Amino acid sequence: MTVTPRPARHVVRFFLETTGYSGICLPPFGIFILPDRLMQRSLVLHEQCHWHQAERMGLLRWAITYLWYNLRYGYYDNPFEIEAREFARNHYRGSSD
Repeated sequence: MTVTPRPARHVVRFFLETTGYSGICLPPFGIFILPDRLMQRSLVLHEQCHWHQAERMGLLRWAITYLWYNLRYGYYDNPFEIEAREFARNHYRGSSD
């Protein structure tokens, strides 16, 4: 199932702006992206990959594993982040971002 991102508002928007991130995948609630970045195709693909990871593994297992990987490897070297970057790069076609 592909989830359409929604504009981040209120607490989620505050979190993203404060941390410097542009989007976040929060299964089962949705994918939220800063309003001015909603048209950035590579970001949308990246967050959709996280959604598919959670579907594949199950929400609780994915969330715990994601946090563990962040603690163990750091955000950039988190295997889920690496997969999402590669997914976005491989599926990105002709967008203007």
